[in-house]
Amino acid sequence: YYPRRSMATVTEDGNVVQIECGDVRVEVKEQREDGIGWQVWPASLAVIEYLVENKDLVKGKRVLDLGAGCGAVSLALVQLAALQVTATDRPEVSPLLAANVAEADVVVVPWLWDSEVAAELQVEFDLVIACDVTYHQHLLASLSRALLAVCTANTKILLAHHDRRILPWREQLEEMFDVWHIHKSELQWREKGVLELFFVCRRCHKHCSDAETARKDDSTDLGALLKRIALLEA
Repeated sequence: YYPRRSMATVTEDGNVVQIECGDVRVEVKEQREDGIGWQVWPASLAVIEYLVENKDLVKGKRVLDLGAGCGAVSLALVQLAALQVTATDRPEVSPLLAANVAEADVVVVPWLWDSEVAAELQVEFDLVIACDVTYHQHLLASLSRALLAVCTANTKILLAHHDRRILPWREQLEEMFDVWHIHKSELQWREKGVLELFFVCRRCHKHCSDAETARKDDSTDLGALLKRIALLEA
């Protein structure tokens, strides 16, 4: 973990937020007075930065943005050449999300995590983005069930966690998923604190020593990490 200056630049003009990072340029409107789901959170910047630096995670892939909020990450996924981008959030947040991505090739699906899974979500996603979805303890079990509902054994999950308070989110996920820590950075916009990125995949019930080692070994070497995940799925 080496703190570094953010690659992304943010410009705010009233309720409009513009984010630039490398070749990615996105613009979304907020409705901050309506609550937490209607605004851009700092974790979005960290996720966009990471994906810009690791474009192969997205290029040509079917990607789900879970808890997409205003849609900043969804728009970045389109610009990073994802094959298909689906964005989902609560029904009351979805109109703003849909308006922000209206001119992009994004499928918007209103969804409450513990409700019936819509047909648009019953596809084999290659990657699921879960950005700042671990902030309420009472939603952790619902988050686990939602990830189980939309992920196959081959789906990779990129989860961004803002360390605001001590919550047992990782312990909860590890009951059904394998979790690897991959990145840590200091937040530099709107909030202070530590932002951590994790790779998550459905638990593979293997008992070989190599697989057990792979589960326990957190790493920031993306190539090596993906090889270890492939070992668990083999």
